[in-house]
Amino acid sequence: MTKEHIKIMLQGEELKYNPNPKIVGLTLDEKCNFNKHIDTVEQKAQKSLGIIRNIKGIAKVSTKILIQIYQSIVLSTMLYASSVWQINNNTHIDKLNAIQRKGLALCLNQPATASIEALEVVAGILPLDLKREEAGIRQIAKIKSYKITIPIKQIFEDWKNINEPEKIISPIGKMVLQSEDMKRSTDIDSDYIESQFEFRGLAASKSPPEYWKNLGSSKTRSEEQAFQGKTIILEKIQQLKKNTTLAFTDGSCKGNPGPCGAGAAILISNSTEHVELTQPVSNRGSILLGELVAIKLVIDFLIIPNNRKNTESIKIFSDSQSAIGILTLNWKSINYGKTIHDIKIGILALKSEGIIVSIEWTPGHADIQGNELADQLAKKAAQEAEKIQSIPIFTKQDIQKGAKDSVMLKWQNRWDTSDKGRRYYAFQQNLKIHFQKTNRQLKYIE
Repeated sequence: MTKEHIKIMLQGEELKYNPNPKIVGLTLDEKCNFNKHIDTVEQKAQKSLGIIRNIKGIAKVSTKILIQIYQSIVLSTMLYASSVWQINNNTHIDKLNAIQRKGLALCLNQPATASIEALEVVAGILPLDLKREEAGIRQIAKIKSYKITIPIKQIFEDWKNINEPEKIISPIGKMVLQSEDMKRSTDIDSDYIESQFEFRGLAASKSPPEYWKNLGSSKTRSEEQAFQGKTIILEKIQQLKKNTTLAFTDGSCKGNPGPCGAGAAILISNSTEHVELTQPVSNRGSILLGELVAIKLVIDFLIIPNNRKNTESIKIFSDSQSAIGILTLNWKSINYGKTIHDIKIGILALKSEGIIVSIEWTPGHADIQGNELADQLAKKAAQEAEKIQSIPIFTKQDIQKGAKDSVMLKWQNRWDTSDKGRRYYAFQQNLKIHFQKTNRQLKYIE
């Protein structure tokens, strides 16, 4: 009996045999070599190249725009789910390299026989295998960040526990190898990516307060803007209700990433004395992490009843619009999920006890006493963070940068050692991910 004659029934209906089922846009085949999927991708990409030819024929479109169109309708098609099907043999994948050569030659107005190495350099487009590698690194890091209750994370953990080496490399195996390459070249280890968290958002404003836009940044703020900012914050403080605890928070980072610390100054309601809090956060953190931890310091301190006395409401002033946007305006953040989660849970816990927490922005370095004190405390904590000996926690942003840097190093090495595109190499040795405006040098593409 052949597999076509095997009957499988589901809820009284026969499931028909399909040698090439599609799952979320990925065409499968019996041998799991993804040949059918790559053939389908090639056909779609060829049609998209026809669209670019038509656009080029009827409109005067700049080379830069043509390359952007290529990335949107051709390259995106060729990279969809590539972290899975990249295990295909090189011979079949070469079909897509031919599409890349044709597409870039079309955009750059070069013959289709031009060197793909030089075309990619001029266009600022990574070779396809390196784009797939970059996607694979990011995908395996994402899987590692999941909770064990997520099915794909369970599959990954089961894969790690298999003692025998793979006879044929799996998509997970391929991505892990690529991730190890990144670790060797950048010291960024996706095994230590921060865990993914889901949390409820607090009530969001429709837009930031108007005064955010009018006071400039700490680097460009004029004396007039600083005075105006100080006046606004002092008025807000004077309008605070009785039994309100006031806090100023700040983060500091010696490099970004680098040793970072958090500081907070708290004036408990109905008290003339203030509390100073500091925390060395990490020997490899960011300014945003420091700002968030500073706010968390206040929440963690005031969630203890004996620390807040007769407090009925809490007003926190932070000079980080990003931190406030994430916490109160539902701005998206791909990093520091646990810290954000902990802050929001703490705020909700205080709310359940009848204590309302509000977080507002104060301009930094505007001679506002509370902010200046928090700044000093944060800088002190950042100095102490240099001594921390701990395993760093990497964010998704770290992984993205590490993946990009890793494949760029490989691309640069190829370009330096290749025997192709040598005439153009004389004009451009260093690679960049954007179109190089070198119309005169285009004639040197072999």
